[in-house]
Amino acid sequence: MALMAVLGFVLGFAMNRGSICTVIATRELVLERRPARFIALVECAAWAALVYAILETAPMMPEGWSSLGYLVPAAILLGIGSYLNGACVFGSVGHLGNGEIEFAFTFLGIYAVVHIESPLDLLTDRPAIDAAPSLGAALPSLLLLTFVIVRLGVSHRSKSGFRRLSLSMGAVGITSSILAVLAPGFSLTASFGPIASIPVAGALVSFSMFGGSLRLRET
Repeated sequence: MALMAVLGFVLGFAMNRGSICTVIATRELVLERRPARFIALVECAAWAALVYAILETAPMMPEGWSSLGYLVPAAILLGIGSYLNGACVFGSVGHLGNGEIEFAFTFLGIYAVVHIESPLDLLTDRPAIDAAPSLGAALPSLLLLTFVIVRLGVSHRSKSGFRRLSLSMGAVGITSSILAVLAPGFSLTASFGPIASIPVAGALVSFSMFGGSLRLRET
C-alpha cells in the first residue's frame, strides 16, 4: 500500500510538471504543426509496454471492449467533451493541482457516468481478459528509442523542455503500468469510477495522485 501511495504521488507530480494533456498535444499538432508533445504521448505508451514486458504480464481489458457500436460514438463524445473541457484526464489532474478547482467536475462527471451505466445495464457484464501476450522487451525498447529520437529531431526550441517531457512521459508510463499490475482493474478513470472493486487501492492512489499534482504558489 505504501508503494502504491508513492507511485500515485509520482504519477500526479509527473502529470502536473510535464503539462501532459492530449488536448494540448492535439492542438499543437494540428494548429501549430508542433508534433513533439503528441509523439510524447505515444512514447508514454511505449514505456508502459516495456514495463509489462519486463514484468512478463499483460494489461487487463474487458472482453468485447472493441465493439464499434460503442467505440465510435464513445470516441466522438470523448473528443467533444475534451474540447469543451479544455483538457483530458491527464490535463485535468494538472489543472486541479494548480488550484483550478473547476476541473474537479471532470472527475465528478466520470464518476456519474460510470454509475449511471450500471443500473441501466448499457454494457454487457463480461469478465476481464488478458491482452495479447507480450512479445518481450526488445520491441518496446526499440519503439521507445525510435520515438525519443524522432521527438528530439522535432524539438528545436528547448533542451530543458525536451528533458522535462521525457522524464514526465517515462514516469507516467512506468508508474501507471506498475499500479495496474499491483491493483488489477486500476486506471486513471477507474480510480474515479468503479472503485468499489478496488476500494482501498482506488481511493489511496487517487488521493496520492492529487497530492503529487499540487503545486504551491510562489509568494
